[in-house]
Amino acid sequence: MRVGRQWVCRLGLLLAAGMVVQVPGLVGVGVRGASAASPTPSYQATLSIDGNCVATVTVTWNYNTKLQSVQFYVRDLTTGETDPSPGTAPNEPVSGKKGMLGHPFKLKQLKPLPATPATQHSFDAFVDLFYSGNSSSLPPQIWAHSQNAPCYLSQLP
Repeated sequence: MRVGRQWVCRLGLLLAAGMVVQVPGLVGVGVRGASAASPTPSYQATLSIDGNCVATVTVTWNYNTKLQSVQFYVRDLTTGETDPSPGTAPNEPVSGKKGMLGHPFKLKQLKPLPATPATQHSFDAFVDLFYSGNSSSLPPQIWAHSQNAPCYLSQLP
């Protein structure tokens, strides 16, 4: 075999051996880097109503993009009324990739008629999240589980 051909064969073997050694290292770095940079997004909204008919909607979030603002809504499922009207809620500014924010709503107390218990209304709540950049993977709204209370928003059926 000529010297030039031996050199090419040896160079090929060395390159192949180097790639085999380096590939597992690269794969390991890629997996760790991807999981650290992209936490599993999580969003949750909760609704609580106290004995004074104050409904509190709370949202928690954990995402790899900073949240800019949120909008809170509460809805009386018995009457179909939403406060504020959809699309009119002010944006509440926030900042951060992780956080929690709550918003109170004052409901009106139902007064029981003599000898009859107060009617329970059902309520739910939802929150709109606003991020900078690409938000195509975000849910448009986060809903809270419904709650019953002897309260109403502003109209009785």
